[in-house]
Amino acid sequence: MNAAGYYAARVAEWFAPHGRPPLPLFMAVMSHQYPLVEPIAEIAARTAEHGQKLPMIRDPDVSYHLRQEKTGLNLGP
Repeated sequence: MNAAGYYAARVAEWFAPHGRPPLPLFMAVMSHQYPLVEPIAEIAARTAEHGQKLPMIRDPDVSYHLRQEKTGLNLGP
């Protein structure tokens, strides 16, 4: 596994002299994308009243989380 992100191809080339397979390496650079929702009045009111954000919800079985981002929600992998 090569977890070098946007530099994955360059890092893979560093290891070519040390026995990289002769076939071309196929790579896909993955970046996280997070959909954000519009501001939600109820979240803004709760944050103003309690002075803290909502707790984050995480489900490790499906690699998912939902957390407060300002006065909206952030959904991510």
